[in-house]
Amino acid sequence: MAEEKTGVARWNDSEGGAPSTKKMRDSGERKRYIGLVSFAAILCVISLVLAIPPAERIAGGLYFKGGTETQLTAVAEDGSEPSADAISSGCQIIKKRLNAAGATESQVIADGTTIKVAVPADFDAEGVLALSSGNGNLEFIVMDEIGDADAVEEINQGSHTAQIAKGTYESFMDGSHVTDVAVAEPQPGVIYLSFAFDDEGSKIFADKTAELAEQQGAIAIALDRRVIAAASVSETIDGGGVSVGGDYTKSEAEAIRETAMGDKLGFDCEVGETEECGALLGDNIMNIVCGAFLAVSAVCLVVSWVKFKKLAMVVGGTVFVFFCLLMGIMAVFSRFHMYTLTIPGAIAACIASVVVILASWRMGSNFVKHVNDGGTIRGGSISAGSEGLRIFIAPAIAYLVVGCVLLIMPQMFLRQFGLTAIYTVVAGVIATVVYGYTLLRLKGMGTIQAAPEAWGLTPANQS
Repeated sequence: MAEEKTGVARWNDSEGGAPSTKKMRDSGERKRYIGLVSFAAILCVISLVLAIPPAERIAGGLYFKGGTETQLTAVAEDGSEPSADAISSGCQIIKKRLNAAGATESQVIADGTTIKVAVPADFDAEGVLALSSGNGNLEFIVMDEIGDADAVEEINQGSHTAQIAKGTYESFMDGSHVTDVAVAEPQPGVIYLSFAFDDEGSKIFADKTAELAEQQGAIAIALDRRVIAAASVSETIDGGGVSVGGDYTKSEAEAIRETAMGDKLGFDCEVGETEECGALLGDNIMNIVCGAFLAVSAVCLVVSWVKFKKLAMVVGGTVFVFFCLLMGIMAVFSRFHMYTLTIPGAIAACIASVVVILASWRMGSNFVKHVNDGGTIRGGSISAGSEGLRIFIAPAIAYLVVGCVLLIMPQMFLRQFGLTAIYTVVAGVIATVVYGYTLLRLKGMGTIQAAPEAWGLTPANQS
């Protein structure tokens, strides 16, 4: 029979351990909380350093940072002026080609026979427009049969935009036999274009390469008379397609694919001068937007101070940390050309900010209610913090899933929304979980008990 415990031993069992054990546990928790809050604060400071001034540190689309405007002159194949309907339809086709090439928020506007194309500043407009402003005629040509000596010299020097003069060549096969054009990037900076042929095209290409292999000849592939690839032929190519590499960017390759396989313009465009253009929403809009983020944070701090007094460090502070971290994330990925703030991205950020504000406000209001209803301060910090996390975590998970799904969508505006949504979830988790929840738990372990009035609580319920 076990001996009955008495005195201190019985008290230890009933209270969960000796006082020194509880103090050690509290001390460990306090150190952990201090470490997490400090980590979030350091990230916040680093983010501000990286993101200020926003106009220089955060990449923006046409609406936020401006870009370049290029004038195209529409010319029909017979030299006449295309109809207004044809030009209007052509503008939509050019915009689709630019979107495929990655030109976020491009604008294509018709003005008579002139088409004004505006693209963001960080986009390679010259190369892409040279490849995507034509009708979309794909041709396969024997190099020795090109009569344009200047074009041949450019091709031999490695140019992938050399344009062959009309009437100086004849193609042995055109794009009507091409069933698909695929872009591959097996390693960064190495781009391949793969052309798949139909049965008739496969036979034509195999016969011609067999002939050229004996002559040590070469083939050029042209899009609207611009040679996008040229290569010597050493053997018969009878696999139903061909893959070629070239000195073009991923954007240019995507423009080639969309132009060759998409709708035809019905006319060609002469590429004119390119000029810089300001942000569509105003030259200083990037600083204004980021300033608005911080202004919202300031309003949250003031309102929460009026409502909760020092608890504003948790409520308004969480919102401030969120916006700082989001700006920092945008700045970091902008530096590596992996992010551009667009209208869809700004909308995604606004949606996430509403969730963070609601979660932090609920965290503060539930804490005050719990304590003022007779609960303990420590218990209130746990229950209110958990409630705030529940409000944030469920939407955050859903937002993260939506963001990941949108990243694989073909529409550029959906991908921009999805990418920003993912960034906001990362910033929100650090702000709400690492900073807000942890700070409330930390202050609930002693600081608030010392002066409950200063934290929006009534002294009668001090615990």
